[in-house]
Amino acid sequence: MLSQQQLEDNKCGIIVEPNPKALAEGLILVLRNDKLRRELAGSAKAVAERIFNWDRQLKCIQRLYKGLAR
Repeated sequence: MLSQQQLEDNKCGIIVEPNPKALAEGLILVLRNDKLRRELAGSAKAVAERIFNWDRQLKCIQRLYKGLAR
């Protein structure tokens, strides 16, 4: 999961207050705005590819196993 700062820095999502009305307004904003939706989707895809890739996951698993072997 990304933090609020990461979402804002990478422009890959919107932040809403944790209540049903704000969530609905955020969803409606994104659904009605094609340009915003495409920008958020493109940015989110780029972030996901950068963070959740096999090389990075492999390094995390190797560190975990090295830590367990000690």
